[in-house]
Amino acid sequence: MNVGDVLMLCMEDSSVAPVQQLVESLVMIGPESLTLLKEILKEASKRKTQVKQDQEQLMQGLSENLSTFGMTLPIGTDAEAVIRLRSTRFHHLMKKQGILCESTQLQCMQLLQDSRDLLIGLSIKLDLLMRIEEYLEDWTWGLLYLSSKHRITNGLRLH
Repeated sequence: MNVGDVLMLCMEDSSVAPVQQLVESLVMIGPESLTLLKEILKEASKRKTQVKQDQEQLMQGLSENLSTFGMTLPIGTDAEAVIRLRSTRFHHLMKKQGILCESTQLQCMQLLQDSRDLLIGLSIKLDLLMRIEEYLEDWTWGLLYLSSKHRITNGLRLH
């Protein structure tokens, strides 16, 4: 199983467990597995960056689609703000921006809901990838420490 497969299992299960199982087996091998651990960390970081880009693209698309109806989101509105945005607050924003047509309001609300659903999914993935990354970083540091301690111990024996 390759690194990508393990991360996909994590995404499918919404769990860190597949990576934890792999890391446990790598830790048992010892410092020799450090390269593979770094590779997994690199892949997790790459995927985290992709999810963030997906969020940004989704937010850009939402803004562009809302603008076709004459609606703009407040400056600084990010993915988390959209996820937390209540329907009543959004409705108030539409009225404030002069969007009074009920069918236009419904279309804007649908855009918001669809985008929110996608953003929630991306946020769950991002949170999971951040936990995986943190877990991997901890074990990487642990193996680095073990590796350096092993080198020092072996180096002292040589003299």
